[in-house]
Amino acid sequence: MTVDRILDAMRAALAAGGTSEDVLAAARRAAARGARDESPPPPPVSTAYRAVDGDVLDAVALAAYGTEYALVALLAANPELAGSAPHLGAGDLVGLPVLDPPAIESRTVQIWD
Repeated sequence: MTVDRILDAMRAALAAGGTSEDVLAAARRAAARGARDESPPPPPVSTAYRAVDGDVLDAVALAAYGTEYALVALLAANPELAGSAPHLGAGDLVGLPVLDPPAIESRTVQIWD
């Protein structure tokens, strides 16, 4: 599953002593690889958000779903954003997938001590 690969890559970068930028870069690479493999398609997109200058992807996740934990799902649904995340360019479209809110809130992942 792409989400698990992204989290594993983030944990590995952190364990290797990486900075937050290294961890984010690892997540971007894992999301891009996941987009190319034969994993199941991402969740269906119900709507889209058009970014304005200064938007960051985790803030979009928080506004759309009430939790920044949806960031991984947003990257899985929008692998083309993996190269520029977390910063979005003005006019970038972010597909907002249909997610099960209890599943989002029940999954807690600690990647930093």
